[in-house]
Amino acid sequence: MFASSCPTLKQLGCTCPHPAGSHEQVAGRTNQAGDFLSRDTACYPDQLAASFATIIMPLLSTHHGDIPWDHRSQIIPIKARASFPHSWEDGGGLKSQPDWSRPDRSLPDSFAPLRQQWMDLIIRHKMHLKLLGSCHASSPDPPFDSQDLQPFKHILGLAGPSPPAHAPQYTRIF
Repeated sequence: MFASSCPTLKQLGCTCPHPAGSHEQVAGRTNQAGDFLSRDTACYPDQLAASFATIIMPLLSTHHGDIPWDHRSQIIPIKARASFPHSWEDGGGLKSQPDWSRPDRSLPDSFAPLRQQWMDLIIRHKMHLKLLGSCHASSPDPPFDSQDLQPFKHILGLAGPSPPAHAPQYTRIF
């Protein structure tokens, strides 16, 4: 399944032409070595992989090697209004403009102060390094604990006690 806002990827979508039950059920089943059978289905067939690569190739960077942090802004392309990705309405109303890179936004970016505060916290507390370390270690545990998240909750005005366990899930933010 491909879920994308890239219209050209939609042409790859299709359904299996075989009748229901024609294929062996692999979900949740393991082989004698204990590996899930569905693991083998994670590889795209050669023709699909080649088609996918052809479509996304123009979206990939041609930069090779490490980029010094001080020079990071040099690799950010200046996006022309007609260039991909295009801003699509995201359900936030007629004036919704989810693409922050648009130079002619008619509404202010109301989340800019929140993003700036959070980015400052992330950098000050080196949370980006903690996240990278957790990913590198393949830790099954969440990378951040309640104490790490407390400053973010405070900014959102959620620094009070946690909601009771029986509260509806949509009221639980962290």
